[in-house]
Amino acid sequence: MPQPVSISIQLGVNDLGERPELAVMIAKIILEWSKIEEQLATIFAHGLHGEPAISHALLSCTSNLATRLSMIQTALTLGCSEAAGKEFAKDVVPKVRKAAKWRNKIAHGIWTIHEKYPDDLIWCAGTMSPTLASERYTKKDFLELWLRLLKAHEFLLTYALALPVRYPRRASEDPVPFWRPADSEASAESIADREG
Repeated sequence: MPQPVSISIQLGVNDLGERPELAVMIAKIILEWSKIEEQLATIFAHGLHGEPAISHALLSCTSNLATRLSMIQTALTLGCSEAAGKEFAKDVVPKVRKAAKWRNKIAHGIWTIHEKYPDDLIWCAGTMSPTLASERYTKKDFLELWLRLLKAHEFLLTYALALPVRYPRRASEDPVPFWRPADSEASAESIADREG
């Protein structure tokens, strides 16, 4: 993981351009977070019995992650079942919060280089930090963070696919969610598990 460094920082206009491979890793981490947000919108759509594009637009009305997660939990509780809302709060929310913390640090940090570390990038908290903290990031550090976000996205995808197609609160004529086959054996087992 990144190591704290104590060096004199001087920001340059093309610092990221000096480390193109690491700049790409920053972009990959930010892109993976976008995929996580899309998956959250899909889960929200499931709770609302609606389309992901509309759900994504609704979630985009606030930039506060806690509010977004609360909206999704409420939709699952009211549109699916109380158990679905509780499961989301217990299993999904902590993982998403942790992933957001990693992404925010990468996306909102100030990046520079230093001659002492010719292969690495230096992250600076900037004036938002009372200690003006800085950390050294290697290629391995970026890869580890990217893999953590990939795992968080995979967890969300698995969670979404495990949601039952039908809930007691849904009318029998409701269409099956667009990402699930209507006659799936897994769906029938999942319904039995949740109702039993």
